[in-house]
Amino acid sequence: MIASAVRPSENVRLTRQHPFVHTLKIAGSFLVVSVVALFLTGHDYRYLLAPILAMATIAVVHISLLSERDGVLPVFEIGTIWLLGTLVYSIVPFVGFLAAGVQWPASADGRLLAYQFDAEEIGLYAWRHVVYIAAFCFPYLAFRGVRVTRLPSLPRVGSSLVVSLVVLLALEYSFKWAMYFAYGLDLDISYTAIAEQLAVSASIPYLLLQITLVVLASMLVVKLALLIVLIQRRSSVKARAMLMAWLAVEVLAVLVRGGQRGSAVLLLLGCGLLYHRFVRPLRPAAIAAGGATLLAGFLLLGIARDAVVNDSGAALTEVRPLDLLTSQNEFQSVFATSYDISQRKQAGALGDVPLQLYFVDLYLEIPSQVLPFEKVDPAQWYLDLIGLRNSGVGFMFGVMSQAAVGFGWIELVLRGVLLGTLFAAFHRWYVRNASRFWATVLYLFVTIWSYYTFRATTFWFVHSIVYQFVPVMLAATLIEAMASRAAPPVARQRVRT
Repeated sequence: MIASAVRPSENVRLTRQHPFVHTLKIAGSFLVVSVVALFLTGHDYRYLLAPILAMATIAVVHISLLSERDGVLPVFEIGTIWLLGTLVYSIVPFVGFLAAGVQWPASADGRLLAYQFDAEEIGLYAWRHVVYIAAFCFPYLAFRGVRVTRLPSLPRVGSSLVVSLVVLLALEYSFKWAMYFAYGLDLDISYTAIAEQLAVSASIPYLLLQITLVVLASMLVVKLALLIVLIQRRSSVKARAMLMAWLAVEVLAVLVRGGQRGSAVLLLLGCGLLYHRFVRPLRPAAIAAGGATLLAGFLLLGIARDAVVNDSGAALTEVRPLDLLTSQNEFQSVFATSYDISQRKQAGALGDVPLQLYFVDLYLEIPSQVLPFEKVDPAQWYLDLIGLRNSGVGFMFGVMSQAAVGFGWIELVLRGVLLGTLFAAFHRWYVRNASRFWATVLYLFVTIWSYYTFRATTFWFVHSIVYQFVPVMLAATLIEAMASRAAPPVARQRVRT
């Protein structure tokens, strides 16, 4: 059992019956609705609808079991966020195909249009997602184990650490601007300027480019840490105003530049999770509304960005709600990559697959300069395969693509089981260390990045921990220690008290 400093009245209480009875009732009701829905739909629709409903059923059972076990909704939990993120990537493409009349939409990813749409074949491919999600959820529920009704509170972050985080973020922004003025490197760009930035990157010394990418990526860790600081100080009007202004600036920056949406989305997600953890547990209606709004905004921004890239801004006025699902989007593109690879493999058109590609998760963290072989980036390998390297186009090489190249269904089961077991152990570790600041930052950081285990290869998050979280923690601790030593004796005494 885990002690807690949070009052029971602050939790979203669920109806407690005999263990798992509530879950069985919900799962049974959902299955009945699913069977009726399948019975009422056309033959081709069933091929896609069946795996969609199967994934949704697994999610309902998973979340309901955790809620029944703990008595609260498992919002601030890596297993839940992983599941929801993976569901979005898995379900949205197939829902889009259903909405388009069980076919490739005319505005679909061009790689899909090269293949004839076969509802039965696409439906069978969708069951791979079901297997992967189930392979994750079963061991996670089994090994997560710990009953956590309330997490312990987090001590207020000291002023010296706050100062060190602000200084570190300022140094990162200074480095970012220094690279811009020295080389013209600007990764916060519109997608219309990708080709230009690729040329700029090629002119930068490789080691310096590696350091730059690490520094810029690690800024998210510092921002998440500062989010915790501001939320802890939410009673202050100044802190609340700073938080609202900061989030507004992050969102507006994405809207203005029309480039990457990920950093702003992750920051908003992190803010929501921290609100649930430290302020007030979110209710199901608020979670559903917020998630739907975030997803719709993400898809709409993607359509707007593509319109700007294709110089078809007038088409934005004609966007219908259905276009958010049927037009080419992030989720459809991830599916298209894996499906294209699968089809090419069946046709014997993959050519010689580098051996490194099968073991990419094992050497991601090792710098390419010290490896005795070439460090193959799966996404770059795929671009070479389809002849689009250095074209300004990029496609993510996700876990489904990894399995398509490798051992198919068996690999998906093994990856799902291993990841579910590791995340369950990670959650248990956090429960024991939830009152520690850096443990909370790490857990939040990995949780919001957990969707990347689907979007990229399974253990890409380890690379993020090694090259983003660890350097930030060490640098912030070092700056804090230096600031404490440089402070006058009276100031040091105030910090201690």
